[in-house]
Amino acid sequence: MLPEPSTEEVRHGPMGMEMLAKPGQVEQMAAQLEPMVKGYRTGLTTCPVKDPALQGTADKLRQQALHCANRIDAGIQLLNNDPLVCEAFRTMSLVVARSQRQRGALRASVAPHEIEPPRWRFFQLAFVLMNLSGLTTLDSEHGRQDRAAVELLFSPLAAVR
Repeated sequence: MLPEPSTEEVRHGPMGMEMLAKPGQVEQMAAQLEPMVKGYRTGLTTCPVKDPALQGTADKLRQQALHCANRIDAGIQLLNNDPLVCEAFRTMSLVVARSQRQRGALRASVAPHEIEPPRWRFFQLAFVLMNLSGLTTLDSEHGRQDRAAVELLFSPLAAVR
């Protein structure tokens, strides 16, 4: 099972989009995500398969999930080591935050600054981090492999909010 952050951490901690847009906050976020990735790996390797007939499928899915964990780790390392990637991530966080505030303000008929600060959900951050390496190392074999698969982040609940 993955460690769950407290509500306070999610709302006001390093997962806030505007907080991550500030210098130094991306590094804090990366430090917080590293244990989550480790917990994810531990959960994958220790989770038992209840039906032996499904062991082959479970092993294949486990390997795919471990590959995703490695890609998330690679994204975290890029944030820590590449100033340009870090700046792009900060800019993305700010742009998405402004967009969410504007959309929320229109819905609520209030000024954007009156909207609660937008925050990233952990699965959204994982998706972004998982794809950073493939986007930044275009000519490498690793970059080509990451872009060989089409991945889609879809939330059916987004339409009903």
